[in-house]
Amino acid sequence: MVDWKAFWCKFRNDVENTNLLATVLLAANIGFLGIPSIDQQGVTYWPERLCYMSLLCALGSIVMGITVRTPRLFTAHSPLYLKVMVFILDVPFESFFYGLLFFTAAVVVHIGKNAAVTQVCWAILVITLIITCLVFYWLITEPFDGQWDPCPEGRDCEDKVA
Repeated sequence: MVDWKAFWCKFRNDVENTNLLATVLLAANIGFLGIPSIDQQGVTYWPERLCYMSLLCALGSIVMGITVRTPRLFTAHSPLYLKVMVFILDVPFESFFYGLLFFTAAVVVHIGKNAAVTQVCWAILVITLIITCLVFYWLITEPFDGQWDPCPEGRDCEDKVA
């Protein structure tokens, strides 16, 4: 039971952080759709379509994050059931990730359609730099593998925030 509490404490914190980021992404999408050059061309304009897809992914991440952050007891223990639960518990993170990809694509396509070659080159350079840094970070670090307990016994998750 202690392992379950530690897992759920970390999972809940991760979901709350993802919900916060998805809310910021939602606000960025609303702001991007408010740009007159985006909205003038109608829904046939690809950056607007991508932005709406990003908006739906951010909303899905927020709704699923709110849904799965409350602990519930799992009633079945078959392998198929566990695979379905892994998929369901991962939906907020995947939705946020795809929303971020759609938003980035909307911005890059809009910049490219407006013949902003310098901005496109800088965007590609920055994205390449970020991906390179993430790969190097992944290569030079290791996960804690349970060596660090985010919620030690005797304390609830809310106590560690204070």
